[in-house]
Order: sequence, then C-alpha cells, then structure tokens
Amino acid sequence: MRRAVALAVLVICAFTLPSAAAQGDMRLGSFTALWCNYNARIDIQSREGTSWIFHGRILIEATGQYDRIWIEQYSDNSLRMVRYLEGANAGATQTIQTHPPQTSVLPNRGPGLFTTFASERDYGFGCEGTRSWIIIPEG
Repeated sequence: MRRAVALAVLVICAFTLPSAAAQGDMRLGSFTALWCNYNARIDIQSREGTSWIFHGRILIEATGQYDRIWIEQYSDNSLRMVRYLEGANAGATQTIQTHPPQTSVLPNRGPGLFTTFASERDYGFGCEGTRSWIIIPEG
C-alpha cells in the first residue's frame, strides 16, 4: 500500500513540475531586439502563472528609455508585444505582432541555435512602417 501511495505521489509531482522551455517558446531572460528600427534589449522578468503572458521592460539603446512591456505568445508561437511608453509620451503604446519564429544558426551571434521572432506588423506611436525582431538563444 505504501508503495502504491509513494508511486502515486511521484507521478503527480512529475506532471506538475515546471518543464524547460521548448524551442520557440518565450521565457524569462534578457534578449537582443530591434524595436521599431531601434536597437533594444528586452528583459522578460515575470510570467503569469502557466499562461503564455509575460511582463518585463524594454531598453531602447539610443535613448536610454526603459519602458514596461507586455508579451503574449500564441499557439503558433508568434508573439504580440506591447510597449507602454513613459516620460514625454506617457500613455502611448507601440505594438509588434510577429510571424511564428524561425530557429537557425546565426554565425555572428555565436555557437548554437537562435530563435528569431520577426515582425509581421508594427504599429502605434512612431512605429508605422518600421521593422522589429527579437532573438532568443536556444539551449
């Protein structure tokens, strides 16, 4: 009986432990980006439980602006990212909708695989007609 209970507890624990991110999955960390034609760093700081919604901050390198960002990953692994501008443009937003990601070797980034989320559409304050992407190292 004890053996059966111990086995049941082990099975339950195995199914509730967090798993490593799969290829193309968003995760916590700091990542290189191009945001509305500006070099940036996106710092993903938290995830809403087991949902595919993330919160963090984005640093625009040219200006030093460090704003809140909200990211949702869809079932096809594409992303919708919303930057909430602060300072002189407080209250305005910029939104990036990406294509599903592509994973490949990027020799100029170092060894290993990298997942790139390239923008399908950029819109919002100062973003019309620009391009954006975020690169996440795999492994």
